[in-house]
Amino acid sequence: PQAIFKDPFRRGNNIL
Repeated sequence: PQAIFKDPFRRGNNIL
């Protein structure tokens, strides 16, 4: 889950 901090706007996409 790197998108969790990469994209704070998309917390649901933490699997990116």
